[in-house]
Amino acid sequence: MNSSGQPGTTINFAESGILRCGKFEDGKAVAVNTMRTYFINKEKHALPVVSIVTEPETFTRGIYHSNIPFGSDPCSNPSSNPVCKDTVILIHVDFFEPNGEFAWSAPGGLEMMGGWTRVAPKKSVKVSFREKYGQKNIKYPLFPKFGERKYKDFVLRNFGNNWNRDYVRDRLAAELTEGLGIDYMKGRYVAVYYNGNYWGIHDMRERANKNYFDTNYGIEENNLNLFKNYFYVKVGSDSSYWALVEKLENSTDAKANYDLIDKEIDIENFTNYFISQIYFDNRDWPGNNVRMWKTNVPGAKWKYFLFDVDFGFGGEMYYSSQRGNCSMMELVTSTGETCTSEDGWPIHYSVSPVGKGLKTTIIMIKLLENPDYRKYFREQAEKLLTTNFEPTRVKAKVDELMAELPVVETDRDKDRWNYNNPYWTYTPSTTNNTLKDWVTARSAKVQAEMKSYFKSKWNEDF
Repeated sequence: MNSSGQPGTTINFAESGILRCGKFEDGKAVAVNTMRTYFINKEKHALPVVSIVTEPETFTRGIYHSNIPFGSDPCSNPSSNPVCKDTVILIHVDFFEPNGEFAWSAPGGLEMMGGWTRVAPKKSVKVSFREKYGQKNIKYPLFPKFGERKYKDFVLRNFGNNWNRDYVRDRLAAELTEGLGIDYMKGRYVAVYYNGNYWGIHDMRERANKNYFDTNYGIEENNLNLFKNYFYVKVGSDSSYWALVEKLENSTDAKANYDLIDKEIDIENFTNYFISQIYFDNRDWPGNNVRMWKTNVPGAKWKYFLFDVDFGFGGEMYYSSQRGNCSMMELVTSTGETCTSEDGWPIHYSVSPVGKGLKTTIIMIKLLENPDYRKYFREQAEKLLTTNFEPTRVKAKVDELMAELPVVETDRDKDRWNYNNPYWTYTPSTTNNTLKDWVTARSAKVQAEMKSYFKSKWNEDF
C-alpha cells in the first residue's frame, strides 16, 4: 500500500532516493519499517557501496558537527565537546557489491570513533548491529578472501591522520603481517553514501573489539581479556599483565626475567609485532595505539593486536618535529630519559591516568638483556626484512592495494572533499612515488640501525 492508501499502486522513481515502507492502521505504524536505497541514472561504482540512511537532524547533531575547527584538540575538554560524546544514532544500511549488485540490508546503530580525526571533515564511524537496533548481526562475506562470517560490527575509517593524503598506509601495514600470528583488522575499500549523498571513499574494516574474537575464533566475552593503551580495560582484566610488570621492575636476573615473560607473553607474537612496528617506523607508538588480549584458558598468553599505523611508512613526516633523533630500536628500548616525545609518543609515564606505573618498553628491555633472546631477535629481524618486508614484495603490495582503487574513484573522492595533497603521489611505476621511494630504502635503513644498536649496546654483530 502506498502513502495514498490505495493498494496495488506502482511507485515510479525519476531520480535516486530512499524508499521507506511500513504497515499502518488508522494512521499508526503497526509493523517495523523497512528501507531501501535506489540509485537512478547514476554512474555505477567500481567499489562496493555502503548506503546509510538516518534522520538528517540526528545525523548532523550526532555525528557531523560543524562547530569544531579542524586541527584543534577535539577532546581537551570532553564534557563540553559534542564530538567526544559517543552518541549512537539509529540507521539503516544497504550494501551493494561493485557495479550495483544488491547484497544485503539491515537496521543498525552509528557512532563516532577516533581521536584527533573526529574533527576532520570526513569522519570515521562504527556501524553496529544489535537486537535493540532491530537485527543482532549480519552473515555475509564482507571481506571476500575470508569467506562468510557473522559480524556484529564494522568500521568505516576515514584513513585516520592520512584522511586527505593517501588510502594505503594502515591497510599496507596490516596485510604485510599476514602469516606472522598477529591479529589485525581486515579491510576493504568502499564508497559511502549518507541519505543518498556521496560521502567519498572509506576503509571498511573489522572492529577491534570483543566481537572480533567471537567472529574470528569463537571466543565469547566471558572468556576474553582485552585492554587498550595499557590502562583502558575493554573486557575482563589486565591484572596478570601488571603483575608481570611489577615483577620485572624489581628483578635484574636475565634468565629469570625471560622465564617470567615467557609464562605470560607470547614471545613469538611479541617479537614479530615489535619488528613489524620498527620496520613501519610507527611513531604513534609504543606509548599509544596498543591493544593486547588473551583468553582465560589456563596457560593462555598475552598477544598484541595491530591497529592504527597511519603514522607509519613515513606518514608522520608531515609533522617534522615528530621525526626526532632516536632510531626505532632506541625508541622501543627507551625509559623516557633518552628518547623524548619529539621522537614519538611518550615512552615512559611515571604515573598513568589510573595511578599505575607505566613503562611501555619494559618487556623489550628485559628480553634483550637475555643473550639467547637477542640472538633470536636478530635472526627473526633478518628473516622478516628479507621476506615479509623485502622491498619488491612491499611495493607489489602497494600496487595491489591501489589496484582496488580505480582513478575514477579516487578522483571523485578528492573532488568531494576538495583536496589534492602533493605529499603522496601514486603511480604504478617507481618514479614520482613518495611511498615506494620510502620502501626502497627502508629495509637497509632498519638493518643499519639494528647493527648500530647491537654493536653499541652489546658489542654484538647484527
